[in-house]
Amino acid sequence: MAKRVPPLTAAAVAKIKPDPVRTLEFVDGDVPGLRLRVTPKGTRTWSLNIRASGVMRRFEVGTGLGLAEARVKAKAIRQRVADGADPTAEKRETRTRAVSAKLGLGTFGAAVDAYFAAGNGAGLKTKAEQLQRIRSVFKAHLDRPGMDVLSLELQRTVDAHPAKVAAARAVGYVTPMIKWAVKRGLMQGAFDIEKPLLDAPKQKVMDEVELAALWPTLTDAYGRCCRLLLLTGARRDEACNARWGQFDLEQGIWTIPAEVRKDTRAQG
Repeated sequence: MAKRVPPLTAAAVAKIKPDPVRTLEFVDGDVPGLRLRVTPKGTRTWSLNIRASGVMRRFEVGTGLGLAEARVKAKAIRQRVADGADPTAEKRETRTRAVSAKLGLGTFGAAVDAYFAAGNGAGLKTKAEQLQRIRSVFKAHLDRPGMDVLSLELQRTVDAHPAKVAAARAVGYVTPMIKWAVKRGLMQGAFDIEKPLLDAPKQKVMDEVELAALWPTLTDAYGRCCRLLLLTGARRDEACNARWGQFDLEQGIWTIPAEVRKDTRAQG
């Protein structure tokens, strides 16, 4: 019967000194397969030795980790392998994407450019404005690998943007672009970015003092039209397009035709 390996302790791990000649290896009895390697230079690397598809493999857990963190990560790797994932291949792919990104290949910015150069955005009349807006709001992500950009990261960028109107427009522009990029393998995952809530536009209400100061200046044709607006509360187009036949001067009634009013009802 195989002898049970005792679990490592945080105190014992902290006391480990590197050997000046050879690499030391310590096995944790708490998480099967978890090992700590200490090089002569003192580098501490955790790994997990487990079977994957019937083959014994070593998966990197991390360097410079504490015992508790190493155990948590090792258990997560074990579960991912059991679910059919290959953490080593995923790390290799991530490194490859990072190298490509440094060369300007496979970046989020490249996907944006491709959408407006040869994708669905190529024929848009507003593509110049859309491209500029996306690049401005999402500037921090342009040089990142497109496959690594997450929806929550773009959402946080939108939420933190100081100009809400610009951010809202950027969301409207980038949403179809991302959908296009995901279908072509330039990005991955589900994206659901919300537009920021816009403040209600401020409205100015003039008081009697302000109206009294304004009234004497409204003397030309446009000014007299403004007086009519102030007195009646009518809309600009209703006043500018008014005809004498709409007014009953004896009764003091102005009847605006239904085809002129927005609510389509004839009113006096």
